[in-house]
This record gives sequence, structure tokens and C-alpha cells, in this order.
Amino acid sequence: MLRSRTVKVLIALVATMTGGALTLMVLVMRTADLPMPFGPLTAAGAPREGAGKAVFELEVPLQAIKWRNVVVHSSRRRPGSISARYHFVIERGPEGKVRATTTEFWRRQVEAHHVYVPSRDWNADSIGICVKGDFSTSPPSPEQMNALIELVHTLQETCNISADHVYLCNDIDRRCDSPGAAFPARAFTDRLWRPQR
Repeated sequence: MLRSRTVKVLIALVATMTGGALTLMVLVMRTADLPMPFGPLTAAGAPREGAGKAVFELEVPLQAIKWRNVVVHSSRRRPGSISARYHFVIERGPEGKVRATTTEFWRRQVEAHHVYVPSRDWNADSIGICVKGDFSTSPPSPEQMNALIELVHTLQETCNISADHVYLCNDIDRRCDSPGAAFPARAFTDRLWRPQR
């Protein structure tokens, strides 16, 4: 009797596993034919140079599907708490160096606390980028803007984020004046990556 029950359990287990495997194969074959708006996703280990390199410096596997938005800020109002709030920081200086913050939100693929809007939890699926500086009267340096564009392009490509999901903080929170009146919003938006249709 024990052997009969064991045989039945094993047969049921094999049948269930086979059915599950076949279902997964059908799903993979169906989704393989769907067009991807940005082409194939870049592998997390892909070698990169420049501002986009920071995207691939991770401690855990990249969770590309988690990230649906990019939100750009400035450090005008919070110069002392940058690392505690954002995924990436673009430094001042001749290079516009990009780094993941020391709190390692990005490297560990966890949400940062960069924006607060009562009606929606933007932090759960948004990548926060802080451009260091006060852009209320003067714009970021050309090096900072180039680094920002390269970083955002890499994030768009890697995480499949469309241009209409890249925001300035004041786009989603009208109470916020970040990144500042002198930030070249139109030029930034015009340079976002939009795939050829």
C-alpha cells in the first residue's frame, strides 16, 4: 500500500512538473515574437564607459522590470542629505562624474526616498537622480548635462523606460521647484531617447 501511494505521488509530481514546463515554454514562445520598443535589453554585466557605467555597478542582479520612471532633482535645498535620498548623483566639476549614492540604493536595487506625492508612491518604481547644484539662476554645466543625458539614456535602454516616463521633480510635484528655473527642461526633454518606430 505504501508503494502504491508513493508511485501515485511521484506520477502526479512528474505530470505537474511536465505541465508547468510546457506552459512556460508556450509563454516564452509567445512573448519572444512581441516587439520590444527599445530593442534587446543590455545585460547587467555589459562593459560601459562614461556616465552609463554606474548603472551596471551592482551588488545584486538588475531588476529592470521594477523601474518604470526616472525623476531628476537638484541638490539646491538638500545639500547634506543627497546620499540618503537618491539612486545616483551627478557631481559638479569638469567631468560631471556620475556615481551611485553611498547608501547604495541602486546597487542593492531598492527604492530611495527622493520624492513625496500623497496620491502615488513614486519611490516604489522610480529612479532618483540628483544633479548637484542650485539651478534657480544658472543652469548645470555642459558636462553635468551630458552626463545626465548619458545616464538617463542608459537607464531608458536597460530598464525599458520610455521618454514620457522621465520627469523633472517639479513635473510630478508642483510644490517642488527642483531642479530649478534655470534648468534647461526643454533641451533635456528634446534629448531623451525615443526609439524609431
